[in-house]
Amino acid sequence: MDNHKLFLTKVLAAVGLTDGNNVRVAIISAHQRIGLSKNLSEKPMNLILFGIPMDHIHFQGELPLHKITTLLDWKILNAHKLGQYQNDAEKKMLWQALKSMFNS
Repeated sequence: MDNHKLFLTKVLAAVGLTDGNNVRVAIISAHQRIGLSKNLSEKPMNLILFGIPMDHIHFQGELPLHKITTLLDWKILNAHKLGQYQNDAEKKMLWQALKSMFNS
């Protein structure tokens, strides 16, 4: 398991989430684009974006880092790329945002 996937697994487990059980992890390449707006009509969910540029999700607007944004019934957390969380202060910012998202 590469370091990014291991870090993601640990972070999600810390807030009680496990891939395949109550979380679906979608790996999106740097060049891939997804239509966020058309997905907002689907079942509400929590979405965490790690290093995804807003134009790659067809979203016009800002999603501030480490803050929960609510659109319709969706909660969206915008975060840095996984590889950017190198020191404890950066990891703590992500941890606090995830706690806010999943333990509210």
